[in-house]
Amino acid sequence: MRRYLVAALWAVIILFPLLASAQELTVGNRVVLHPTSPLGVPLHSESRSSMFGRGIDGAEGEIKETAHGGRWLRVQIDDGPLAWIIKKYIEPARSSMGKPKAMPGEVEAITDVFESPGKCEEAVWSGERLNGNLDQNLRIATWNIRWFPVGDPRRPGKETDLAWLSCALAYIQPDILALQEITATREADVAWAAVTDGLEAFLGGDWRIDLQECGGEHVQHVGFLYNAERVSLSEPFDAWQMNGAAEDDAHPCQNNLRPGRAAYARAIGGGVDFHIVALHSDSGTSARDFDHRQETVERLDNLSEHLRSIQNDSDIIVLGDFNTMGADDRMNAAEEIEFLRRKITGEAPGFRLVEPQLRCSEYFRGACGWLDHIIIAEPMEEAREVQARLSGYCSKLNGAPFGSSEPPAYRQLSDHCPLVVDISAADID
Repeated sequence: MRRYLVAALWAVIILFPLLASAQELTVGNRVVLHPTSPLGVPLHSESRSSMFGRGIDGAEGEIKETAHGGRWLRVQIDDGPLAWIIKKYIEPARSSMGKPKAMPGEVEAITDVFESPGKCEEAVWSGERLNGNLDQNLRIATWNIRWFPVGDPRRPGKETDLAWLSCALAYIQPDILALQEITATREADVAWAAVTDGLEAFLGGDWRIDLQECGGEHVQHVGFLYNAERVSLSEPFDAWQMNGAAEDDAHPCQNNLRPGRAAYARAIGGGVDFHIVALHSDSGTSARDFDHRQETVERLDNLSEHLRSIQNDSDIIVLGDFNTMGADDRMNAAEEIEFLRRKITGEAPGFRLVEPQLRCSEYFRGACGWLDHIIIAEPMEEAREVQARLSGYCSKLNGAPFGSSEPPAYRQLSDHCPLVVDISAADID
């Protein structure tokens, strides 16, 4: 009998703080705001990525409403606005008392993530995700997000829909996403804060951005978005070798082109580790554009040697927008892709092109081309049998042309679609 009483007592001691905490973050209770950065707590107009301002550290308020299983809280800030805030930025006020209130019901699954922002949120909040076993795998992806966040500097009205982007990324669930066409302005920083807040609301996690260091803030950058709760990126650097116009590491952004962004990735808690490089090759069909792209490919062995000098590991993934669009009077796009496939096999330590189920990753004037690729070093056993997958509206359209009727995701997200590959999270080699 005494053993049962002791066990019951310990259960009360352990569970009471948890129960108290759950009660204190409910409607009618007082809370305090605590930001995780000097910028302050993001304030949203809706229970999704819709930031309109920031709250200061230590500000207090009252919870008026909750949404999405309690991940979002609507708080009336004292002498301030009524705003939706992600739970991680909120702690109970010491005087907080109150009774638990019922949470809203689950959202019904509706469908297409890339059809509209509303349908995306309905699908993702209902639990729809790009299929795959992420308990045993890491998900690596690449996405050229057209001129993030302005969308198209020459055509107003194509600004990136930040809430939709958060939702689409939550559906894809990348552990590491290679990025292209990202600006590094203050506007872009604020936009990323909104996107990562939205991601954390959907999925949890600790989402971070790492971009190339060279180049002005208004030019296109490459880099990574990654979940630091699942993977770490260390020893990042600008890989001048992936800029076909650069001649050495002193000018990695030569001719206003992008270098690669390289880092060493490790699964959190032990497991797979590898070098990863995001790139965005020179775009265009002129002889100079084509020569720059070929120079990049021919430097893969040079890059691999440098990577192994940082970490003696021949596991390497290079991914991004290779811009394999062919060249005037030399070869067409399909021939350039085949040339890439053959050429990388001879670049040490030997690479292979990971084939997707659909050769369509970017739409131009209504027609689809295959510009985005993932290449993996042959020694990497964790990725021996993998296949790439195209997601987004490219997959929905199955590569068919859309003519003058642009898909909403084309206008509001990007002219490119995400390309995804799952590799083993275990360290096999």
